Amino acid sequence: MSTYDEAEAMAAHDAGATTQVEIEEGFAVIDPFTPRPGERLPNGATIVASRRVDLRPPYYIVLAMWLRGRNDCEYVTWACDLAGECFWGHYYNEDIGAAVADYLGRSPHE
Repeated sequence: MSTYDEAEAMAAHDAGATTQVEIEEGFAVIDPFTPRPGERLPNGATIVASRRVDLRPPYYIVLAMWLRGRNDCEYVTWACDLAGECFWGHYYNEDIGAAVADYLGRSPHE
C-alpha cells in the first residue's frame, strides 16, 4: 500500500493525473485537487489553510475567505472533497479568530 506524498500529489494535481473513477474505486493515491493557500476553490472562495482527512473517502478541511468588497470579507470553514466541492460549511462573518479555532478543532466526523 502506498502512503500519501504531498509533493507527489501537488505534481499530479498540476498535471491532472488522477480520474474520478480511480478515486471512487480506491485505486488512486494522488489527489486530483489539492487546496493550497492563496488558490481559489471552485465556488470562488480564497483558501487560507487546509488539511487532509484520511478517511474513506478522503477529503480536506479548509479555512477560506469570501471577498465581499474592497475591504470586507467573510471567513468560513468547509469540508472539501477531492474534486474541490465544499460541504459542511461553518460561517464566521469577519471573526477570523473564531474561524481559525473552528478550523483547528474540526473533527473528521463533523
